[in-house]
Amino acid sequence: LTTSLNLPDGLSLADMVSGQQTLTQSIPDISGEESKSVHWYVRGDKAGSYDLNAQLKGKVMPFNETIDDNYILENKINVYSGNALTL
Repeated sequence: LTTSLNLPDGLSLADMVSGQQTLTQSIPDISGEESKSVHWYVRGDKAGSYDLNAQLKGKVMPFNETIDDNYILENKINVYSGNALTL
């Protein structure tokens, strides 16, 4: 399985101390009644409201059924800057 994060202009992958993130991640085989997850850390580069989605591709075995699903974040990500920030 592979999953890919689709980032709109205005968002980017955050720099990490532990190394670079990638937009596409591999997921090891998942056995029955098991789950796995992937994580991305995203940085807001421009103020705005953004939709975020990821795509999952792979095969369900032993049925050899193709998975090609798009997952959309339920709520938009809001990035604030300038006069929206106060101390």
